Amino acid sequence: MKSPSKSTLLGGAATLIISLVVWWLAGQWYRTELIVEQQALSQSELTLLGNALALTINRPLTQLQGLTAFVQTEANRLDFQTKFDTFAAGLLVDSLGIRALVVAPDGLARYIFPLAGNEALQGQVLPVPVVMPNASELMLDQPQQTAADLTLTAWQPIYLEDGRYWGVAHIVLDLDTLLTAAGLAQDRCRLQCVLQDAQGRVLWGQADFPTDDAVRYQLDLPQQQWTLAMAPNAGWSQLVSRPLLIFQAAGLLVVVLVVALVYLTLGRQARLSHTIEVQSTALLEERRHLARELHDSVSQALYGIALGAQTARMLLDRDPSKLAEPLDYVLEQAEAGLTEMRALIFELRPEILEAEGLVVALTKRADALAARHNLTVKTSFCPEPTVGLAAKEALYRLAQEATHNIVKHAKASSVTITLTSDAALSLTITDNGRGFDPHQAFEGHLGLKSMRERVEGLGGRFQLISSPGQGTQIQAHLPHTA
Repeated sequence: MKSPSKSTLLGGAATLIISLVVWWLAGQWYRTELIVEQQALSQSELTLLGNALALTINRPLTQLQGLTAFVQTEANRLDFQTKFDTFAAGLLVDSLGIRALVVAPDGLARYIFPLAGNEALQGQVLPVPVVMPNASELMLDQPQQTAADLTLTAWQPIYLEDGRYWGVAHIVLDLDTLLTAAGLAQDRCRLQCVLQDAQGRVLWGQADFPTDDAVRYQLDLPQQQWTLAMAPNAGWSQLVSRPLLIFQAAGLLVVVLVVALVYLTLGRQARLSHTIEVQSTALLEERRHLARELHDSVSQALYGIALGAQTARMLLDRDPSKLAEPLDYVLEQAEAGLTEMRALIFELRPEILEAEGLVVALTKRADALAARHNLTVKTSFCPEPTVGLAAKEALYRLAQEATHNIVKHAKASSVTITLTSDAALSLTITDNGRGFDPHQAFEGHLGLKSMRERVEGLGGRFQLISSPGQGTQIQAHLPHTA
């Protein structure tokens, strides 16, 4: 099998390089698309979580406003403690995450519900806001991390109906409980989440959170602005690595298929071009051969006929009894010319092979060789083989070239041509000429190259056996399927 041509290799290499560049660019584009898709999905999820968290925090703050309204109405009653406990217990029935409700007249924590677990708040002086008269803003403190949990405190100043400042209503929230209720438990988040204040301090979540490429949602709370952020632990590239790997593997497979297809196509085109070139060279050589044959055989036969006719014409006037000899010569030359012309017709019209067959063509070739060059030609042919016209033409052209070389270079006196049809269709041509060394430069080597290419082009095997002084044998073996 011939090695690939340089142009085929260069074409395949160029296709490979271009395909790999396109594959890499497509991978980068797909990676960006996957990250954008994941970020959009995370943003949607984060928006839902942020809305849920804002709703979860605002619900107890509404309870704080109800507590403030209650105090404004009941602050001067003697049984305020009893009414406070009853009202606070009612607020806690449907509330989640409230650790304590505190009412602090003049900033002193006096009324606490439930008192159990919140005894430390009893009697504490709570911060009193500096407010304008009748101001009623609801304030949030920064979350505080205790030994057990994370708490959030909200408060609202209390002004009575006459405008006097009375105290402060406080609510202490269990922020961990509220976060869990909003779906922000770390073991439930699809990605890593953190809660940050306006200064970027982490209120909840891991301190080493990758904030640079996180998606964010802003929560607007009373006097506070928090940010809920979400990002993969190992970055977005790692999150999309699996689908990206599948895409890259599929793309690489496409690259391999494209390069293979281009390489095979270029190789086929190169082989076709080479075949056309070989056939064109062989056709040119055959035309030159026919020209030589016409000049060396037919023209000489016609010249002999003309010479014999002139001699007969002269003897007709002088001695008619001697006309037999020149007339016999004329007939001999005419028969030789006719034989040569038949052989040349086969060369000019190879389709006659299909009509009359390879055996008939080889027989006429052998007869022409013997008649023209005075060679002893022995033949042994099998019945007409059942192969395609291309195989018959290849063997006939091989016989034509081989016998031409014998006449021109071998200086042989005997030629043997055999055609057998056993395991393969085999043509063997042997002469007793001077022979040559096949490994050295010799006359007629281009014709031998053409023979080899014809046979191997049909999947056959060509063999040349020769040595100086020992004659030459050429063998061509073609499969029956050729």
